[in-house]
Amino acid sequence: MPHRLLTLTALFLASLAFVAPAAAKTPRPLKLRFPRTVVEARRNVEACFFVRLPATEPFDLSSWQITQQGFSGTGVAITHFLVYLYTGERAGEFPQRQKQAIESRACLDLGPPDRDARQLIASANTASTRGAVTPGLSLPLTPTPSAPGGAPDGIGILIDANWTNGAPVPRAVSARLVLTAATPGTVHRRLTPILARDAEAGIDVPPFGIGATDSLVDARWRPPGDVCLYDITGKTHVRGRFFAVEARDAADQPRAPLDGLRHVFTGAPTLFGAPDYTDPGTRRFPQGLLLGASESLRYGCWHENGDLRPARLGCEETPGAVPGAPGAPAAECRPGCTCVPANVVAGSTPDDEACALAGFFYDAAPGGSCDVSSLPAVN
Repeated sequence: MPHRLLTLTALFLASLAFVAPAAAKTPRPLKLRFPRTVVEARRNVEACFFVRLPATEPFDLSSWQITQQGFSGTGVAITHFLVYLYTGERAGEFPQRQKQAIESRACLDLGPPDRDARQLIASANTASTRGAVTPGLSLPLTPTPSAPGGAPDGIGILIDANWTNGAPVPRAVSARLVLTAATPGTVHRRLTPILARDAEAGIDVPPFGIGATDSLVDARWRPPGDVCLYDITGKTHVRGRFFAVEARDAADQPRAPLDGLRHVFTGAPTLFGAPDYTDPGTRRFPQGLLLGASESLRYGCWHENGDLRPARLGCEETPGAVPGAPGAPAAECRPGCTCVPANVVAGSTPDDEACALAGFFYDAAPGGSCDVSSLPAVN
């Protein structure tokens, strides 16, 4: 069977998995293969691969297995293998029927302007990794449209693989991903995604400076009621230096736990902190972290502009004025314009920035408990 892309047979089986009748005894798994990729000698390669699975119904993800191939005795190591669910409305603008992976840091160089509309659903940094959603819960893989305004017609999966080859010769690697659906009658709550981007209004960093979003914006995610936080992570682009989030109680005071990575600039404790835009990591609460309706998650980012990374450049529209402002990123340098250092602000291009809180939650059981095992099944 070819291993460079999903075969027609695999796609057919994938489509069956989404419409299998409730009486089916064993949910069909989805089997995806990351195409064979050659990592040149002494190189660190990050490559991305997008797969569109034909489906109109959500798939209740229960567990997954990621198997890396081409490691044994080769000098190749996996830095990260990240699996994202695309949640935007422009899936048709991703590369279609890829035959090979596309080299890209954080997968910022492929896809539509809303490529950041994605949720991390699985990850690995070993040759073989198994993972599962907490029993009683499922993570719905929800179909999205190919174009804005269209009907949902497929599930978009974006895979970001980062391999390092320490050998003096090229090595070929690949990976296999198996996604397994929850058994009928076992799901009591489905996870709901979080994607909060209010902090992006606070990204405004002058050339050769460093800035914090919370100096301009008090960004919060407020639960729709009593909920249980299941998983959180953060998103920035190339010039993101640190993402931080903390839980705040009803009196707007930091509340436990605050045992995440300490803020690299302020030293403040966090619920979750991340200094790496390509592999931010995630914090999971398998038994749920209860957040009351009057509580919140406060988050923000620090960005640089010309410190560790090259300064943002853009066309000088007005002589003497630094281009780029919140809501109006600097225009890309082009022939005929004066290219000057520009302000870093939020935007959809890889050269603009982002600051988003992502993750999943589920509604708490009556009485404010994260134990939903006694609730009726929903699948």
